[in-house]
Amino acid sequence: MRNFTNDLLSASRPDIKMPFKASEFSWSILRYKLFNRCRRAYFIRYYLAQGGWDEYAHPLARSAYYEKYMLTLDQWMSQAFQKSVISAIRKAIIQQQEKQRRKDFAIHMLRGLSKSVSMLQSSLKNEEYLDDPKKPSVQEYVLEPKVYPDLNDLIAKAVKTLSNAYGALLKADFLQDLLKLDFMDFRLDDQFLYFCRKNFPVWFQPGIIYLQQDMISMLNFNAVSPGVSLLTHSYPEWALKSSLFDLYCREKWEHYRISTMAFNFSDSAVSIGSTPAPVLNLEEIIDNSSREMLELVATDGTVSLEYFPQTTNTDHCKNCQFRYTCKGICDEMNTSSSFFPEKA
Repeated sequence: MRNFTNDLLSASRPDIKMPFKASEFSWSILRYKLFNRCRRAYFIRYYLAQGGWDEYAHPLARSAYYEKYMLTLDQWMSQAFQKSVISAIRKAIIQQQEKQRRKDFAIHMLRGLSKSVSMLQSSLKNEEYLDDPKKPSVQEYVLEPKVYPDLNDLIAKAVKTLSNAYGALLKADFLQDLLKLDFMDFRLDDQFLYFCRKNFPVWFQPGIIYLQQDMISMLNFNAVSPGVSLLTHSYPEWALKSSLFDLYCREKWEHYRISTMAFNFSDSAVSIGSTPAPVLNLEEIIDNSSREMLELVATDGTVSLEYFPQTTNTDHCKNCQFRYTCKGICDEMNTSSSFFPEKA
């Protein structure tokens, strides 16, 4: 169980160079990708951010926690769209008539998207995310003001992209099949799933899970940046997630056939992809990468900054969500100064 007292004690420490207690280990695609991308960013997200929710925590812990919850615009649109789909399904399938279900789904889906966009606009305009990092914020506006110097431009981009996806989804054949299912055929509460691998949990976000006869399916929604192929977007990550879902279902629903589907969208196009080829060595990837991660935790359960160096690939630094906390760490180690975004 998570020890929040240890989190807070670690976060309030005055010297960033001293070891502190590591939280309970688990494996995820995000953790795996970040570890391979940059050890320093991995340290910031999974260790330094512990306890950063407290206003009296060390400024660098606060900064790490702040950046941990910041999304790219694509990530935010993916989450907002999927959340609206789930909410609309919940409300639509209580209707008995199929025609009414489709009508209700369209109405509630649009309301959900409108609410999400409104919340993002309010949070960014009023800087609500600084007081509560779990309020919506996007890197391109907060950390990269040159990308969207005007908030209205960012909101217009989000509206255009979500509107395109909304229109395409209402015409999709698979949606009509979904709306024919009963409430008990869905697993809409399973925002996160996990299975045990050796002595630690393996977590992943499944999207929407539903049962059809002898098949169990996972449906994901992904916003795609301009210039990125809708057909190949995040293929390695999608393949990993699909394979994790396969491992999970083999334990829980062993008699079902398994399928996954991705609904990828941009501001002008949509693509629907079916189950990718499985990652045959996934268990080996989990075992090897987890061993590398755990080797950096001392026998007394502590971690030290010195074992988590910055990446040598400076291209990774340009758009890293943790680059300001990373700068603060460098400043503190050299000049004992720290960095934390302040309100204007």
